[in-house]
Amino acid sequence: MKIDKFLAESPLFNLSLAYTEIIGDFQSRLAREGVHFLEALVVTGLFFEDRPVQPTELARTFSATRSNMSHTLRSLERKGLVTRKVSDEDARAYFFSLTKGGQKLSAKLIKIFDGVENNLDENFAAKEFNWGLKLFRQTYLTLPHAGKSNS
Repeated sequence: MKIDKFLAESPLFNLSLAYTEIIGDFQSRLAREGVHFLEALVVTGLFFEDRPVQPTELARTFSATRSNMSHTLRSLERKGLVTRKVSDEDARAYFFSLTKGGQKLSAKLIKIFDGVENNLDENFAAKEFNWGLKLFRQTYLTLPHAGKSNS
């Protein structure tokens, strides 16, 4: 088609193709474990913390809105993967940590994350990979909403 040359040189189109291919496979792996991407990030993030974590910290860390994080945490609670504890100092504050089931799942999720990253490492030289990461990060930071997703 006449548009082929344009598409071959379009950063947006090629980014979309890569995203669809990488994320599609990744999301189906996560779905087999019964979680979606944000749930997987939260479970993995809680695994690496040595303390219970407040929802606002998780929302900030994963660039999620508070309402999206609240929905995600409720879903993880229903699945028995996280537990909520009310703060001893302030009854309005609460913290989340992993249950035994969440700890077990986190080991599987870490393997999935590592597998995707290892695949990228195998297909790109370290210099190319680091350049790509830097490009994506800089692009994200120039977007009007960057860093403002916790409302």
